[in-house]
Amino acid sequence: MTARSEHIIEITPSRALIKCGWSDIPHLTEKDKREVLAGTPLHLRGAVSRGDPSQGAGAVYRTPFADLEVDPFVIPAHWRRCFALDVGWRITAALWLAHDPGADVVYAFTEHYRAHGNPSDHVAAIKARGEWIPGVIDPASRQRTPIDGQRLYDIFTGPPHNLKLTKAKNEVESGIVLVDQRMTTGRFKVFRHACPNFQEEYGMYRRKMDEHQRGVIVKASDHLMDCGRYGIASGLDIAVPQPSPQMSGRHNPKNVGDRRVGY
Repeated sequence: MTARSEHIIEITPSRALIKCGWSDIPHLTEKDKREVLAGTPLHLRGAVSRGDPSQGAGAVYRTPFADLEVDPFVIPAHWRRCFALDVGWRITAALWLAHDPGADVVYAFTEHYRAHGNPSDHVAAIKARGEWIPGVIDPASRQRTPIDGQRLYDIFTGPPHNLKLTKAKNEVESGIVLVDQRMTTGRFKVFRHACPNFQEEYGMYRRKMDEHQRGVIVKASDHLMDCGRYGIASGLDIAVPQPSPQMSGRHNPKNVGDRRVGY
């Protein structure tokens, strides 16, 4: 087993990771499980029942990840879509969102997560999900200066890459509140098995106490967490529905969405 993100120790023949859940404790009855869960906070139930990694009381989002997961389905063409991009020296990540206007539910349906790639590699992966999908980026989030951030934005939006990018809002705490409100009300979902790095970061996204006893976000392995925040806070404002075959000039008789993503 090899770790997907930078904070997890690589598993080798001399190093193991052991998870223990209820499936490994056959003597527990269903009644026992119900009683244990009833006395366990929501954000710790995955750790108790499945052995999932958890940050305990420091977790930013308290909704169990299992409550966010849904089976993948064909995304209707009229649902508006967008992506959010977070560029870093070690990891560059992107997350794609689709918005169901009737139920006001946002679905994270695919991700891009790559270490040490160049802009051309990232742009190719992004365009493969649909060149028509617009995105948002916080160009200054992981750069040394605002000038570096502007240059980065220019690289991705200018020739030859020409990505459709808008600068995202980056108010951290208010963005977290928007995402958390959707999660706790069932209006943010994630396609099962489609966003493994998002799931991994979700379990480790946490706060720590600073010298003033304030709970501050730990800025480590949070690329897709930032993408989710950018997407909810800014991406939904620019999201667009899938162009019709007539508008795009491409024949898509079944109108099944983005075939390269698989939905």
